[in-house]
Amino acid sequence: NCVVAIDCTGVCGGDAVLDSCGVCNGNDDTCLDCAGVPNGGATLDDCGICDGDGSSCTISIGLGNITDTSIDILMTNPLPVAGFQISIDGIEISSAGGGTAQDNGFSVSASGTTVLGFSLAGASISPGSGVLTTLSYESTAPQACFIDIILSDPSGQAMIYSSGPCVDVPFPIPGCTDSSACNYSADATDDDGSCWYQNEGCECFNGQGAIVDECGI
Repeated sequence: NCVVAIDCTGVCGGDAVLDSCGVCNGNDDTCLDCAGVPNGGATLDDCGICDGDGSSCTISIGLGNITDTSIDILMTNPLPVAGFQISIDGIEISSAGGGTAQDNGFSVSASGTTVLGFSLAGASISPGSGVLTTLSYESTAPQACFIDIILSDPSGQAMIYSSGPCVDVPFPIPGCTDSSACNYSADATDDDGSCWYQNEGCECFNGQGAIVDECGI
């Protein structure tokens, strides 16, 4: 019978001990995090950076500079971008141009809800921040929202991205915009000629076209 401690290998009086990873006679290398710390909490981000926040390879895409007829696609790219295909709900795109896409010789086309851009010469958009391209549009809803984004790097690989929120766009709401009318609509932005008013001696609740009869009723 062993009268002293038995080590982790089962040897009486042995000196083998468990390492930080729980391995007998180990050297703490089986439970290292990406920073080399046993049982540490550091992990690789989406860009392969230890304990990173993903920003070193994530392209940010948003919408801004909105007018009645145009809207900018904004991009912040820490890495070169060689192509893009972006679809946006809530607007009908008629054309696209300008921005860093045009500055770098991209061929840009737009139709329906989608804009597509790439370089026939193999050029790419250098890291930076600004307007990717400007869209001419007509609104089909009160808000414009990204529904699909594809970005490619110079080797043709898909890139990681984050997209901005939906944005309000001018959207005509037909109705009566005259506050003195019986059917005034506070939500209407485009007067459609539907306003009606009470006739003399009547009230709005009497209904459209109501008139006072010979008895004054």
